[in-house]
Amino acid sequence: MATRVESLQQVLNYAKARRDSEYNEYITFRNAGASLDVLTAQHKSYTEAQAFLEGVSMAIFAAGYSIITDTEADTQTVTK
Repeated sequence: MATRVESLQQVLNYAKARRDSEYNEYITFRNAGASLDVLTAQHKSYTEAQAFLEGVSMAIFAAGYSIITDTEADTQTVTK
């Protein structure tokens, strides 16, 4: 059974991966010359994923945990 920190880390990792995936898909569509409708829909998906990541981060902080960001390794670690 995962500890609370491990569970929060898994949710944070998922939210970050989802956000990054939506962003990469948006850039791919944009570079391919997708229509404005497609770009608008993909941008909406990206902003929703970004909002989810922000919500997860706020919930982690509200629960009394911290997030340590390593920009060089592009990682975020949940700590107590």
